[in-house]
Amino acid sequence: MNISLKKIKFGLLSLLFQVNHSFQIKKKKVNSESVYVISLTSYFKRLKTLHITCESLLRQTLPPKKIYVWLSQEDVDKAGGIPHKMKTLENRGVIIIIKKENIYSYKKLSYFNEIIDNKITHILTADDDIIYPRYWSSKLIETSIKNNCVSCFRGHNFEIENDEFNYNKFINNNTSKNKPSFNLIPTGCSGISYPIAALNNIIIDKKLFLSLAPQADDLWYKASSLLNNYKCSRVEKENIHFPILLSSIKDSLYSSNVFENRNNIQLKKIVNHFNLHRFFL
Repeated sequence: MNISLKKIKFGLLSLLFQVNHSFQIKKKKVNSESVYVISLTSYFKRLKTLHITCESLLRQTLPPKKIYVWLSQEDVDKAGGIPHKMKTLENRGVIIIIKKENIYSYKKLSYFNEIIDNKITHILTADDDIIYPRYWSSKLIETSIKNNCVSCFRGHNFEIENDEFNYNKFINNNTSKNKPSFNLIPTGCSGISYPIAALNNIIIDKKLFLSLAPQADDLWYKASSLLNNYKCSRVEKENIHFPILLSSIKDSLYSSNVFENRNNIQLKKIVNHFNLHRFFL
C-alpha cells in the first residue's frame, strides 16, 4: 500500500473512531480497585475535543483507578473555561487539576508525586489527541510487568554515532522489535506505561528540565528510567499509531521538534548532563 492510500485509510479510520466515541452511550467508569492510573495534559486549542480521548480511556477493558487531566490556568482562561463535556466526566472518575504555573507537556507526569499511593504500581501517560482502543492499557501493563520495563506501542531505537545526535535518522529504527532494550525511546502519542520504580526524582525538577529540555518531556522521562536502570519494550514487534482527532493534525509538537531538529539539541543536553552515552552506543 502506497503512502497516500495509507494516509487516506488512517484518516477514515480516525474519523470513524471519533464519531463512535462521540455518540455512544457514555456509562463506563474507573475502578477504585485498579493498580494503575492514567495521566495526561492538554491546552486551550484541544480542550473542546479532549472529552473524546478521555472517553476512549474510560472504555478500557482494564479500567484505571483514576484518570488525571492536568491543565494550566492560562490555558483554561484562553479556552473560556473547562468545556461542559469535560466537566460531566468528573462523575465517572476523571479528575481535572488546574495549576497556576504552566510547564506545558511536562504536566502529564511531573506532578506524579501528588497522585500515587502504595497500591499504584504503574502510571500510563496518554496524548490528548488520540483515540485509544479498549485493549490499550491491558497490553501496556502486561508487557511492562512481563519484562519489568517501561512499555510503549510506538518508539525508536536511537544510537549515537561518532558523538553525533541525529534524531531524525533513527525515527524509523526498529532493531529491538518487542524485546526490552535500553536504547528504545518511547514516543508518547500511542501511550507509555511507567512502573513507579522507573521514575527518578529528576522528573519533578522543574528548574532542570525546563532549562535543558523544555519541549522534550518524553526524552526527559526516558532519562529518568535509564537512571533507574529500566529498559523499554514495544508491545508489538512493529510500531502502532492509533487513530487521531482530525482537528489536531495541523497542531503538532512532533512537527516542530523533529523537523526543526529541536530533539537533537535537547537529547544531546540530556545525555551529556546525566552521562547516558553508554545506553545508546
